[in-house]
Amino acid sequence: MDIIETDNQEVLLLVRNGLNYYPRADFAEVYHLNRNGTIENSAKVMLPDTNILLTDIYLEDEYAFKAVGAEYSTNDNINYTRLVIYDFELDLTYSRSNSYKIDSSYDLIVLRTYQEANGDLLLSGALDKRLGVNQGNHSLAAVVFHNSDSIIFKARPKHHISTNIKQLPDKKYWFIEEGLGYYCLLDSNLTIIDSARLPITVTGNYSVRWDTDTSFYLLCKQMSTDPLFNLTLIRYIHPVDTSGSFYNTYHISDTVDFPSAYTGIDFRNTDSIFAGGTRNLDIYNVYHSNQPSWLMLFQTDSLLNLRWERFYGGDAYYVMQKLIATRDGGCLVAGTRFDYQNNENKTDIIVLKLNSEGLLVGQNELQESLLREAIVYPNPGSEAIQIRLAVQHPEALLELFDSQGKLVLSQQLHEKESLINTAQLPPGTYIYRLSAATGLNESGKWVKQ
Repeated sequence: MDIIETDNQEVLLLVRNGLNYYPRADFAEVYHLNRNGTIENSAKVMLPDTNILLTDIYLEDEYAFKAVGAEYSTNDNINYTRLVIYDFELDLTYSRSNSYKIDSSYDLIVLRTYQEANGDLLLSGALDKRLGVNQGNHSLAAVVFHNSDSIIFKARPKHHISTNIKQLPDKKYWFIEEGLGYYCLLDSNLTIIDSARLPITVTGNYSVRWDTDTSFYLLCKQMSTDPLFNLTLIRYIHPVDTSGSFYNTYHISDTVDFPSAYTGIDFRNTDSIFAGGTRNLDIYNVYHSNQPSWLMLFQTDSLLNLRWERFYGGDAYYVMQKLIATRDGGCLVAGTRFDYQNNENKTDIIVLKLNSEGLLVGQNELQESLLREAIVYPNPGSEAIQIRLAVQHPEALLELFDSQGKLVLSQQLHEKESLINTAQLPPGTYIYRLSAATGLNESGKWVKQ
């Protein structure tokens, strides 16, 4: 659900666990990882007759942090949902510091929180109206004031889901509404006083990263290009003045390229923007699909010009959950991994520590097999091989060898996406090699059925 870097470059990881479908979870877990990625400590947050979903963590100081989320009653006789805040020490001992009961006619189905510099917590998400027919979702906007029990809470009918809220110096708020594609200016009571529409062809998952009080970067999916499901990065200079925006679309391909589930964009400075998501997402079985996928990451400058792309995975089904820029100029990527090939009935957590070029940091047995700058698919295949080259490699040489080491196919590639005819090859296992003067040097197995 969340990942943050501590002041000494260690990592705190927040996890939902259990058999319940999102948003509910049987319990929450927190992991403390050292700088080498080793688990130093962990804790479970559990209560009887309660599902617990913790969604976000915030450092208070070097030795303490907060976790924010929701508690759901599992007792049929007591129906409630609470917003909750837990206080943790770095040794992962914890206590619940505050809770705010939500009207029993609502069920909280999405929650994201943001901490402002003054300590206020801003909440966005969605509520489901329990009572009535065809009520639909209500978008949520709320403010929990620092060091007090007071809260402003608004459920906005006829809206769907809010994915970001930001506090302005004059006690107003920016509020981004994902389902209908609007961003709104709210007054101090969270009432809409102005709004503007996002491009009608883009939709979620939205990831927003503000760089000033009036400008932000938005990562979303683009539905106007053919084929559909590609990534788009938009820069809004001024949210209500849409003439001040520009955008770039990435990853035009025949697979579903989908933004990271929660936060897919971050930066320490706007000249090095990290953004990413999942390549080859299964939109019908998001977390437990029987197909290969990749965590994909790219970097742009402040004008959205693409510098490089990297792909991680392909040996299982991966889904990116969150990425954050780190103090050393690199980033952390967290996601899930479902090993469908070995029939393991579980979803693993994977965390990648990457440098400023997207290369895996440190020595790890998975390093060579995980990182890719070109993708060969489908694998297994039959009549053709599709090759996807990262943007830093505009061309490459493909060589295919049979099981005896004999070269059976050699072709120069000049496009980001190339389709290679393999109908003439007999079924079997082949070794491919991709090379280029730009530094590409990758090999692997390809199976023809």
